[in-house]
Amino acid sequence: MLDLLAAGLSGGRATYEVPRDPEEETGLSQVFIAFDPAAIGSATDVDRLADAVVDYVRGNGEARYPGERVLQERDRSMHEGVLVEDSVWREIFAL
Repeated sequence: MLDLLAAGLSGGRATYEVPRDPEEETGLSQVFIAFDPAAIGSATDVDRLADAVVDYVRGNGEARYPGERVLQERDRSMHEGVLVEDSVWREIFAL
């Protein structure tokens, strides 16, 4: 239901329309829900609940949370350098 609402309200793609190739993930629809973590309990309770949800969702090994790939790419770039397509790199040097 959330997928239907997100796609309809944002004009983005529904989940079934998102390509499996992460490099082609564009035009996505997103919905963010803000809540007061204190309503759940202590910081320890919130951390434990969040970890449990992430572990459950990742059970199939394919799930990611929004922004997770960005953090992984940033970490990789910090260690290996930033990847730039050859054509873009040549265009930069041509300037």
